[in-house]
Amino acid sequence: MKPNSAVSLLLLSLGLLGLAHPHPGRRVRAAVGVCAATAAAVAGTTLLEYGLNLDLGVDQLLFLDRGGAPVVVPPGRMALNTAVGIALESLAQLVLLTSRRRASGIAQVVSLVVALVGLLRLYGFVNEVSELERFGQYTGMALPTAIGLTLLGIGSFLALPEGGPARLVTQRSTTAMLGQRMLVVTLMVPPALGWLGLRGHDLGWYGTRLGFTLLVTGNIVVTGTLAFLALATADRLEQGRSRAERAVRAYAQLRTVMDHTPAIVFLRDLRGRYLAVNSQFERVFGSGPVPTADAADADPLPGPVGHRDQLTGASRRAIQFESTWTSADGTARRFLTSLFPVADEAGETYAVGGVSTDITERADAQREKERLQQRFRALLEATPDAVVIVDRSGDIVLVNAQTEAMFGYTREELLGRTVELLVPEHRHRAHVAHRRAFADSPVASPLCGGPRLHGRRKNGEEFPVETALNPLRTEEGVVVIASIRDVTARRRAESQLIELAAMVESCEDAMVSVASDRTFTFWNAAAQRIFGYRPDEAIGRSADILLPVGREDETAQLLARLRDGERVDHFESVRRTKDGRLIDVELTVWPTVDHTGTVMGTSASIRDISDRKRQEARRRQQYERQRTIASTLQRGLMTLPPQLPAIPTAVRYLPSVQGAGMGGDWFDLIPLAAGRVGILVGDVMGRGLEAAAVMGQLRPAAHALAKARLSPEEVMQALDTVVQDLADQIVTCCYLVIDLVRNEITLCSAGHLPLLLVTPDTQVHQVQAPISVPLGVGGVPHRQTTVEVPAGSALVLYTDGLVESHHHDLETGLKTLEAELQAGFADNRTTEDIADHLVNTFIPDPAEHDDDVTLLITRLPAATATVDLPLDVRAAAIGRDFLSSTWRAWQWDHPDETARLLVSELVTNAVQHGRSPVSLHIHRSAWELTVEVTDAGALPPRLCAPADDDESGRGLLLVDALADHWGTRSETHGKTIWFTLRHPAPPSTVKASGHVRGSPAPAEPSAGAAGEGRGGVR
Repeated sequence: MKPNSAVSLLLLSLGLLGLAHPHPGRRVRAAVGVCAATAAAVAGTTLLEYGLNLDLGVDQLLFLDRGGAPVVVPPGRMALNTAVGIALESLAQLVLLTSRRRASGIAQVVSLVVALVGLLRLYGFVNEVSELERFGQYTGMALPTAIGLTLLGIGSFLALPEGGPARLVTQRSTTAMLGQRMLVVTLMVPPALGWLGLRGHDLGWYGTRLGFTLLVTGNIVVTGTLAFLALATADRLEQGRSRAERAVRAYAQLRTVMDHTPAIVFLRDLRGRYLAVNSQFERVFGSGPVPTADAADADPLPGPVGHRDQLTGASRRAIQFESTWTSADGTARRFLTSLFPVADEAGETYAVGGVSTDITERADAQREKERLQQRFRALLEATPDAVVIVDRSGDIVLVNAQTEAMFGYTREELLGRTVELLVPEHRHRAHVAHRRAFADSPVASPLCGGPRLHGRRKNGEEFPVETALNPLRTEEGVVVIASIRDVTARRRAESQLIELAAMVESCEDAMVSVASDRTFTFWNAAAQRIFGYRPDEAIGRSADILLPVGREDETAQLLARLRDGERVDHFESVRRTKDGRLIDVELTVWPTVDHTGTVMGTSASIRDISDRKRQEARRRQQYERQRTIASTLQRGLMTLPPQLPAIPTAVRYLPSVQGAGMGGDWFDLIPLAAGRVGILVGDVMGRGLEAAAVMGQLRPAAHALAKARLSPEEVMQALDTVVQDLADQIVTCCYLVIDLVRNEITLCSAGHLPLLLVTPDTQVHQVQAPISVPLGVGGVPHRQTTVEVPAGSALVLYTDGLVESHHHDLETGLKTLEAELQAGFADNRTTEDIADHLVNTFIPDPAEHDDDVTLLITRLPAATATVDLPLDVRAAAIGRDFLSSTWRAWQWDHPDETARLLVSELVTNAVQHGRSPVSLHIHRSAWELTVEVTDAGALPPRLCAPADDDESGRGLLLVDALADHWGTRSETHGKTIWFTLRHPAPPSTVKASGHVRGSPAPAEPSAGAAGEGRGGVR
């Protein structure tokens, strides 16, 4: 196959795929046109070259043929018959693009010619006839090309089967089926016979004449067979036409009968198609589409599809049912339909007949009757009273559910029995006489009762009732409707009301009622005893007679609450008696409403509490004296720890206001050596003086243990031993050591709440400490853990009094605390502001809080730097240079000369008056700079006024004048002098704290001079 032939066949195949698309769009049709036009151009150019004996260069346009010098045609040129087939196929596809019926017929004929060109080559190959391969001396068609052209021709022929010759073999009909068979035989049998004849001749079985005779004979046999098949098919068609004519005659007779019946008559085959309908069908449903039945039916009209099993089974029985159809005028009609099977001559069911009678009016009347009966029954069942319907003879004919519930009988036990079954036995004779008298003169009577009117339950219990009798005339005669109401609860309520009135009258509290016009309507004996007014003096008078001057607003507020239906309990106030005295009273007031819920007035219970108020005042004075003593003791036990400049700390402590106002919470900040700080928080279980006493023993013990350089777990073990020596005491405690140089904490917790860590990105995390039991339990060793923390982080310690209350559980409180911490640090608030906000959030009303609250928030420096200094004159210069290099390393714009001066003074003071070793510590936070100089000398520096001629003694004066804060503290081996300075300018980039140039740094307060801090105890 030549390259041009392959490319052309590929393009035509793509075009055929586009034509086979069920809904080809504009782009698909354009692509088909391009493919067909390209193939036509290649084939047409080749034919032109053959016709004019030219070489236009199209043969090797795509591929270069190096097979050797040509003999007859240039290299790469497709065969002549190939070019003809491709040109015709291209023409056929272009014609098919027009989508016209006449054009499609022409294209199909051309497609058959294309297939014939390919078949000739295939027949030549099968029968070894070289003359069919090529025309003359030109290049022959390749076998794959022949197959491709044959398939393309057949595909184009069947691409649009709706019109042209293709319709004759593709439509669903007997003629198309016969044509398909004849085409298959025509295309397959003669070539097969010809091949067999040639093969026998080549093998020498017979000569040319005999072979030709055998070929003719075979064609005659095939043609005759086809003829007989066509005759058989025509005979079947003729028999079908005869049956159809007979059916038409039978249909005409049946139509006459069907058109004269008032019912709807129809005939449907087993597939549900209508075979016949009468004129009544057309009048009801019109001549348009078949009407649609309601959703309950399986078919548009009742037919064989939905009822095939009943109509075509072994029984073949008729069926009858009701259904609703929609007529031509849009109205829904109800029909009674009968379906029956219709058999052919062989006795097989081939159709279903149906007769439908319009029963709309009858069905409507029946539905109306049932609707009325249902409404009556529903009304009867909805009646809150028991209803019994009795006929003239006294027999019960109908009861409702309330009758069953009231008397305990079921409906089956009551129907047909005499109504005296529901009357006490000793009242049977009187009831029969009353029933007969009512039957003689039936007059409706309202609901009434009396002390002697009772009913009788199934268990024999008698109960008071009220009855109403109403006669009702029916087709069966007059019946009596008896409405019966159980008044047991009302009689009991009346009795209780009488008892309640007696109780109110004898009550020790004043009981009064006030109408909507604020006048008294009820006044009991206790009210007369308390206020001095007799009932005849108070009833009818305004309630303001008891109101002291200046209490008008109080009364207006009470009335507003009462108008909203609210009850006011235990409201303490002051009222005035008849003789003008003012007494303390406790009121309980509630609105009085009628049956509609409308407030008609108020009622009040008033108790004289003057004696109780005097006793409460005396107890209050005693309590305040005891509380003052306890508070003094608490402050003595809970001394304020020093504020450390390197780690600013906000501390809040709220003692419980319940009881003695004392508790067992404590905290402590402990400066340690080597740039470390200890923080201790504890909580003694319980409250009061005993818990405070335990706290007073543990706090100094813990402080001393921490100062002794014990690790957190060793401190906990020692405290556990101390608590075990105290009888029945349980203590939770958390001790952590902060290493400012390494930015890590070492933590040990004895059953305390988790430590919270707030990182510089404001994320809140719980620091996981080894699980341990509270102090005093014993038997479980306490373990510590060391955790690295980012520079600039904050630590939060607290006791359960902050996060646990009656309003929420501990877990909810912890989640709220974490959320509030994250929001506070995200808003760049100071630790002091955050501490105040947390206390106000969790303790909105300190007077109602019943537990101690301890909260401690400390923030680590954003960065730390340390250097050891020699004890000589070089120390000051080294310290200044170290400050400048650290300043640049932290990416601040310019070193602060004030800080350099103060560092020089402190280092010089340590060299002159202290002892080795000397070290310089620099801490940076987001808001200030802290510098510490530590030496081994124990004598602290002090301010003094130097003489005019003194050459020294002015260093601390400069520190006191220029530093924001400064101070000293004792260390284990020496002392530390420190000062703090606010940032002179915003840093260009403070990486540790997360601020960028120009962003406002949080205003964090620092510690005061000489260990005096601002985070006081509240």
